[in-house]
Amino acid sequence: MSPTEEKPYKVGLALSGGGARGIAHIGVIKALLEHEIQVDVIAGTSAGSIIGTLFAAGKSPEEMKTFVESASLIRSLFPARPNKGLLNLHYLNKQLSKHIKEDSFDALKIPLHVNMTKLSTGETVVRHSGMLFEIVCASCAIPLVFQPVIIEEETYVDGGLLLNLPTSVIRDQCDVLIGVNLIPFREVPEKKIKSVKSVLERCFDLTIINHSQLEREICDVLIEPEAVSDYHIFQFQKVEELIELGYQSGLKAIPTIKEKLELVKH
Repeated sequence: MSPTEEKPYKVGLALSGGGARGIAHIGVIKALLEHEIQVDVIAGTSAGSIIGTLFAAGKSPEEMKTFVESASLIRSLFPARPNKGLLNLHYLNKQLSKHIKEDSFDALKIPLHVNMTKLSTGETVVRHSGMLFEIVCASCAIPLVFQPVIIEEETYVDGGLLLNLPTSVIRDQCDVLIGVNLIPFREVPEKKIKSVKSVLERCFDLTIINHSQLEREICDVLIEPEAVSDYHIFQFQKVEELIELGYQSGLKAIPTIKEKLELVKH
C-alpha cells in the first residue's frame, strides 16, 4: 500500500514473543494509554499473544498485572509433567477462560491477530476469528518444552519460531505501526553462556533475531528495550521490574509516535 491509500485502522500494535520478557508489554501499553494513544488493531506472537488478548479484551494494565500474578504464569506454564515428558498449556487455557468472558476473537473490543507455526508445512498461520484460547496456547507452545497444540487435526507450535515480531501481519491495515520487540540483539559475554541452559537460550534468541530483521524494519516506531536481554525467558518472578522496563521504553517512544500520527492526519 502506498502512504496515500486509506487504511482501515490508524494505529497498530505488534507484540513480540519472549517468554517472561513478554510481561514488559504491559508497561508499554500503560505508557500508550497514559498518553491517550488509541490502539486500533493488534498482532501478537507467543507471550505477546497473551498480553495482546488481555488488552484486546479491554483489560487495564493493572488488570493485566493481576492476571500475570494471580494466574502465576510459573504454574500456568509449568504444571505437572504429562506422560510424554513435555509440559502442557491446559492451565493457561483455564486462566484465560477465567478472565475473559467469551472464547472468541469476535467478542474482543480491539481486533486481534495471533500467529502460530504449522509443523506439517513449516508455515506461519494467522488467525483473527473463531475460537481464541486454543490459538493463543498454540502460539505459546515452545518446541521441546511444551506439547504441540492440535487444532482441526493439524499440529501447531510457537508462532515465534518463524515470526516472532508480527509486524507484517498488520502492516497494510494501519497508518502508524508500533512494534515492540523483546528479543533484541545484544552481544553476551562468553562467561554468561557456559551452562547448557544458557547455551540453549542464546541459540533460541539468535534464531529469532535472525528472522526478525525485516519485521523490525517495517515498523513506523520500534520499541526495543535493550535491558530486557538481562532477563531469561522463564524468569516470571520479575513482574514489577519487567513492567517498569517496558513502561520506560514506552515513554521514550511517545514523542515519535505523536509525530507519526501528526503526519497521517487528514
